Amino acid sequence: MRESLKLLMELQNLDLVIDDLKVQKEEIPEKIKGMQEQYKIDVEKMEEDKNSLSYLQVDKKNKEIELGSEEEAIKKHQKELNSIKKNEAYKSMLKQIEDANRKKQQLEDEILEIMQKNEDLKKEFESRKMQIEQGKKTMDEEINSLNKEVKHLSEKMEELIQKRSFYTGNIPKEYLQTYEKMRGNKGGVVVVSINIDNCGGCHLSVLPQSINEAMKDKELVLCENCGRILYWKE
Repeated sequence: MRESLKLLMELQNLDLVIDDLKVQKEEIPEKIKGMQEQYKIDVEKMEEDKNSLSYLQVDKKNKEIELGSEEEAIKKHQKELNSIKKNEAYKSMLKQIEDANRKKQQLEDEILEIMQKNEDLKKEFESRKMQIEQGKKTMDEEINSLNKEVKHLSEKMEELIQKRSFYTGNIPKEYLQTYEKMRGNKGGVVVVSINIDNCGGCHLSVLPQSINEAMKDKELVLCENCGRILYWKE
């Protein structure tokens, strides 16, 4: 009986290690997915900046064309001004020239503003591009390392699973069935010691009869409260 409990406790310790390795292994794909998603977001942002640069170039070109038209209009109106004889027509032409000059100044200011925005955005774009390229390199290295870790964990788990068969083959069927049935909903801890008169799992009091049976070490003793397998720690 004592030997069977000892094997069961060793199996439990082995299973806890396997469980931990499994958790580590399952976390890795999520880590990789998180890095890839962040990289995708960064690339999309860089593409947005690139599109914004293209838009600024188009906007600048359109305003330069519009500016050229205004300058041509000013030259034309100034030539026409000399041939106008009537006072009202002369005033009207001066007003058109004034409006064109105002529009010309506005366009020149807008073009300068676009050029400044373009310069700032270009610097931001180049900086982001450099960061993304370096980030991609770092990410690839990390993913490669994580994939190696997955392989290592898989190999370690396989090794322990093979070792597990030794215990399952030498533990009494009744013990093993009780253990396997409870393992999933007890956080992997099924076999616990009695601490004075308390269960080492739920920490509630154990009946004196159960303590005596555990001390006799002749049959399987379960906690009346949580159902865990109890043993007396000498």
